[in-house]
Amino acid sequence: MKDETWEELESRCISIIRHYIADNIINNFMDEDSAPALWDKLDQLYIAKSLTNKLHMKRQLYKLKMEEGWNLIDHMSMFNRCMYQLRKVDVKIEEEDKVILLLTSLPDSYENLVTTLLYGKNAVSLE
Repeated sequence: MKDETWEELESRCISIIRHYIADNIINNFMDEDSAPALWDKLDQLYIAKSLTNKLHMKRQLYKLKMEEGWNLIDHMSMFNRCMYQLRKVDVKIEEEDKVILLLTSLPDSYENLVTTLLYGKNAVSLE
């Protein structure tokens, strides 16, 4: 990608992020001139690593269920988003637990697939 194109895209990104920041706090972000720096500052200020927040995020993950007829790709995106948010607040979940959480979030129609994926394995991973 050309530098001009990249700079234009980053400028648009910064504008969009600033557009959604509340007016009463926008001045805290005016000195940031790159999208990653702006996003990191928002991240540091607003992703609380409190126990309450961690428990809330874990609860969201544990109650995640895919309904019959839902798109599997969309469900995987929601699952990955939950995992990302937990990682950002320093919650570590073992790979095996991630697999079980994902597989148990699938509807009953996936039961044969789940059994096939788990049967006779020495180790499992999300890959």
